[in-house]
Amino acid sequence: MNIVSHFHKAAKQFPNQTAIVYKGKATSYARLQKLVFDKAIGLQKTGITAGDNVMLMIPFSLELYIHILAVFYIGARVVLVDAIKDKKGVTAAFEKAECKGILTIPVLKILKYFLFDRKLWGKFLRVPNAEEKTYEAVEQNKQDSALITFTSGTTGNPKAADRTHGFLNIQLSTLIEEMSVKPNDVHITSLPVVLMCNLAVGATSIIPPKPNKSAEWNFIKTHHSPNMVSASPAHFNNFIKRMDVKIFNKVFIGGATILPHFVDEITRQINPEYIHFAYGSTEAEPIALISAVEALLQNPNEKGICVGEPHPAIKLKIASVQDEQIAEMDEADIGEVLVAGPHVLNNYYKDETAFKANKVVEVETIWHRTGDLGYVRKGKLYFYGRLKYAWFEGEELVSPLVYEKFLSQQNPTAEGTCLRLNNRNVVFASGIKVDEIAALNQQFAYPIHDVILLPKLPKDKRHLSRIDYEKLIGKYFR
Repeated sequence: MNIVSHFHKAAKQFPNQTAIVYKGKATSYARLQKLVFDKAIGLQKTGITAGDNVMLMIPFSLELYIHILAVFYIGARVVLVDAIKDKKGVTAAFEKAECKGILTIPVLKILKYFLFDRKLWGKFLRVPNAEEKTYEAVEQNKQDSALITFTSGTTGNPKAADRTHGFLNIQLSTLIEEMSVKPNDVHITSLPVVLMCNLAVGATSIIPPKPNKSAEWNFIKTHHSPNMVSASPAHFNNFIKRMDVKIFNKVFIGGATILPHFVDEITRQINPEYIHFAYGSTEAEPIALISAVEALLQNPNEKGICVGEPHPAIKLKIASVQDEQIAEMDEADIGEVLVAGPHVLNNYYKDETAFKANKVVEVETIWHRTGDLGYVRKGKLYFYGRLKYAWFEGEELVSPLVYEKFLSQQNPTAEGTCLRLNNRNVVFASGIKVDEIAALNQQFAYPIHDVILLPKLPKDKRHLSRIDYEKLIGKYFR
């Protein structure tokens, strides 16, 4: 098997259907297939063969998918660096994955002397033009690596999620079924893995333009009105500023905590029956899904945020982990969320340290430690924030999410969180005045010792939606 076979099957079945819309241009499945064939042959001419690791430094674009599919096609492995921007991090990832070379776009190749460590200057591959030659993709085993994704990690030491062809096949099938992706869907998405699902079934993918590209947004509205959308909350808010939300009948939001004010806002604009909120992680996607209809019915006094029933293929435990031993919690007790199952990643590329930090082996089951706190009540999973940033108030465990949810309910236009620093509860907030935050803090269930107001809270680079706690900590101790 080879994961790219799904795309080629779709291309043969829907050759004239638009595969990807990018920068005001539509590329059909037949055209994309030819571009992939040409790139695959060009890669082989550079000496890339089955089993080689190739780093892709290409933005979310049509070119990214041409290269990904071409590398898969010849049986090589794609290596991606996710949110690692510093030179040392990229070099460390390149060396750890034993990459044979780097594929990038012309502008980054020109700027390589400024953007990349000297060690990598000679590693950029020059792929020659090649004529189309149709032949079958290189056969791969289920356990053969296909996609190695480096994440920055909380420790700063990049860890490499190792997705095999077998794993990707299961993950894509799971997402396609969960999201009900069909060939007639026109799907605008800011989630790269979801775009792979579209290509596997023959759906049309729209890669969202930058906010200021009015002509590109007009092209989408005129020629390719999407009925389906998947994005983080921040990206979704950008979409709805430029499109008629009434055309959406499939909406999936994920990649960040879905706070009450966002649920209220989105359901005022779109039928709640069309909306679902996804909970997952790099290593386990999806874990759970909840409809907006159900989200609206949640008790506002609930400690955590309901993310729905775990996916049927997911095994889940709420537990405390000490010395690689799992102590499972009782119903409604808060603990770390552990998951296992066929679409939960079990491997990191040549990184035993990452495996020990993120996995617990129990008999024949490999449990993934999400690093999230949660609890289960009546079969529903409730998210309770990140374990790393939680603290105790007496005997009660508190996480930054508690304040984030409180502020979301009390003042929808404000944004903020609370961190425990130097034995003090410190609120960081934006979009609110000093006297207003002081009044609200008096209503909070726990004491607030310090308040720092900022013009804008720092966010994660990928989804632009999760508050970057580490940057806030740096501001506090600066």
